[in-house]
Amino acid sequence: MELTELKTIGLTEGEIKLYNALLELGESTRTELSKKSGISPSKIYDVANRLLEKGIISSIKKNNIIHFIAADPERLKNFLQQKELELQKEKKLIDNLLPSLLQKYKKTEDQTDIEVFYGWEGMKTTFNDIIKSLNKGDFNYVFGASQGHDSKQADIFFSQYYKKKITKIQCFS
Repeated sequence: MELTELKTIGLTEGEIKLYNALLELGESTRTELSKKSGISPSKIYDVANRLLEKGIISSIKKNNIIHFIAADPERLKNFLQQKELELQKEKKLIDNLLPSLLQKYKKTEDQTDIEVFYGWEGMKTTFNDIIKSLNKGDFNYVFGASQGHDSKQADIFFSQYYKKKITKIQCFS
């Protein structure tokens, strides 16, 4: 596995470089880490502090010089568990805020003439909004849509969309 894949769990490129350097070097000082990782010495402490906060590395002071050490790679699982807990808290927060947010949104919804969304997520939002607004006998027409850069993704999306649409319209039968 390439360590660059750690970006998917929220590590930055600099954090990955520093972590990789620590795995290869073992206990190291700022100067050693800078040489091995390619990160400028002035940024080592910033990057290291972020990894310290995440619990992925540790530090000790020897003869007034800070040394950094990579934590056991198993610690990455703990980091993900902490992220999951934070995500659960954020979901609860949104669940609690959602009723008041929806109330405010509905007040402004009728005032909107045009909305522009971008990319796949924007398209998903638009098509899901269409499904929400459909009633029995309603039609919706789309013009100017293409398969984009990923035709497989488009096929999957539109097959799911049509299933949702049919299910919604059948609910009114």
